[in-house]
Formats: sequence, C-alpha cells, structure tokens
Amino acid sequence: MLGRKVYGYLRMSNTNDGTALEGSPDVTGTETSPDQTGTPTVDPIALARKRQAGAEAARQKAEEERNGALKELEAYRSKERSAEDVNLADNAKLQEKLALAERRAEEAEAKAQARILDVLYPAARKELPEVTDEVRLAKFEALLSDTDIVPSQPQNPNESNRVASGDPTYKPKEESSKDIEARLKAMGRPDWL
Repeated sequence: MLGRKVYGYLRMSNTNDGTALEGSPDVTGTETSPDQTGTPTVDPIALARKRQAGAEAARQKAEEERNGALKELEAYRSKERSAEDVNLADNAKLQEKLALAERRAEEAEAKAQARILDVLYPAARKELPEVTDEVRLAKFEALLSDTDIVPSQPQNPNESNRVASGDPTYKPKEESSKDIEARLKAMGRPDWL
C-alpha cells in the first residue's frame, strides 16, 4: 500500500499555481475518501486531429509564404527580362540604323562613281549604263566616239603647219648648234636663275 501512496503522490503533484497536472486525477480528498473523481481523459483521436489541424495550418502558412516569395522572385525576374528585352531592342534598332546608313553610303558612292563614269565616257555610258568597268567603258567609248582622237602635238611648233597640212614629203631639218643657241637666246633667261 505504501507503493500505491507514493505513486498516487507523484501523480497528484500540484503545479506551482495549485492546479493539478493534466491527466492527473483531481484530488479533493484523501485516498480513502469516496469523493475522489478522476479528470476526464483526453481522447487520443481528438488530440491527433487537433495536432493534424495545427500541422495543416502551418503547412498552408508555409505554402502562402513560399508563393509570395515566388511571386516576388518572378517580379524581379520579369523586370530583369524586360530590361534585357529593352537592351536587345535598342541594340536591334542601332544595328538597323547602322545597316541603313551603310546602304545609303554605298548608294551615294555608286551614284558618285556613275557620275564620274558619265563624264569620262559619255557615249559608252549612254549606250551601256549598266557597265561600270572603266577598261570596258574606255573600249566602248573609243568605238562609239564621234570625235577623232587628236594626235599629240609636235615638239617644234613651227613644224605644226607642215604636219597639219599632211605633207608626206616633209622631213624636219636638222638643227646646228648655232640654230639651237639662237633659239635658246630667243626664249630668254628663266626667272629662277
């Protein structure tokens, strides 16, 4: 019986505020007193349901926090993507402008080259505007030209009259040293001497 009293004493340990511990019998009298009644025991199924409900609430709260963090992360990523898209769009616009400027420069250069060729080879360019090779244009110009090619001028201008007249018997006379000296004196002294 002593063992029972110690066991009962341990089970009846009161808390500091004077209330009995959970699951311990509510002691109002002595062990031999018939007024003793036990506290109602907690149903293990109800306790398990209560714990499960708490765990479920904690899981839902954790999911809400995770979903909020994912939304925030997605907002940052979308901002980063939109900034990259803006950079890519700006780069594409700059590339397009560069290509357009290069095309315009090439067209202007082609027009300038065409004008130069038109001036140099007017007859050939009139007949063959698609040809841009200068060698071919020069050949076509020589074939299509209406004007005669002027021969080079003779070195002695006094002989030009006889050469222009086409005298086949004309032979230039050989000059003596006196003739050359007289011609040089007639030219005068250059200023640089």
